[in-house]
Amino acid sequence: MKKLLFKLAVLGTLVFVSLFAMVMLPSPQNSYTRAILDKHQRLMETAAPRLVLVGGSNLAFGIDSEMLQNGLGILVVNTGLHAGFGLARMLDDIALFLQSGDTLVIAPEYSHFTSTWNGELAAWNLVSDTRRYSLLVSDTFIAPEYQHLADTWNGNSGAGLMSDISNSFLAETRLYGLPRAFPEYVRDKVLALLPHQPNPLAYTRDGFNEYGDYIKHFGIENQPFTPALPLEPLNPQYLARFFQFVAAFTNRGIRVILTYPSYEEVSFYTNVSRIHELDTVFRARENITVISTPDDYCFHTAFFYDSVYHLNEHGRAVRSEQLLRDLRASGLFSP
Repeated sequence: MKKLLFKLAVLGTLVFVSLFAMVMLPSPQNSYTRAILDKHQRLMETAAPRLVLVGGSNLAFGIDSEMLQNGLGILVVNTGLHAGFGLARMLDDIALFLQSGDTLVIAPEYSHFTSTWNGELAAWNLVSDTRRYSLLVSDTFIAPEYQHLADTWNGNSGAGLMSDISNSFLAETRLYGLPRAFPEYVRDKVLALLPHQPNPLAYTRDGFNEYGDYIKHFGIENQPFTPALPLEPLNPQYLARFFQFVAAFTNRGIRVILTYPSYEEVSFYTNVSRIHELDTVFRARENITVISTPDDYCFHTAFFYDSVYHLNEHGRAVRSEQLLRDLRASGLFSP
């Protein structure tokens, strides 16, 4: 029995070490996720007042930041990358770089308030591949009982960390629900080690321009995609956390504006009741300025490149013009 237990222990250790080694393998320098580092660099190299765009790939693929910058006379930084990071993690990440006098324009994907607030598989890519381990825990709005976890991460201590995580990691209170996506993340890491032909349509870090807009897909024909399924009910807890962020940013002298994502028309009308319900919730708040209507960002399927949120070059121009009109009409920017 002792020999069997020893062999099992050795086998378990080998499996754990192998998985850990695969997880720690760095992603390619040109991976799409690593573009967040370039966006951070732009934020560090610029100063307020700035117009900072926050959201998922609806912003990465759907905004002409240069048009906004020229039209408003204010520096624009597009931090949009992937909805699967989770809006909680996006806002917590951006909080480190915002300054008093900045204007934060949030364009969330609709699922952020129903199912993906805490992120999905892409969150593991963000945290592990870019070595942003502090994003495992929210530093900005950490519940008091979990503050010691944030202190441990930031202090690079590690003392007592594993026992704390084992007790609270699954609770999701401020740990963003990452464990659920871990098996899929490991699987993708393993598959990446196998010989394969590169996908010419794959998203890459070098596909972004200096403003943080993705432009590599320009000139490529639209790719087939499936309209979105019905959204789940709005999650009151996610909404409450979102408004915590808004209040904290406002208290720091950061103006918070909300606009809506570009959304493919079939998907929009499948979810129109839920979308309007969300819009009503936003408009009832006093500390956030809603400058757009969801309907104005419902676009024909022909405007979309390869998903219900990813605009092609023409769609991007139409959406950017609409957002510029909304920003000007808000009266918050000098002519």
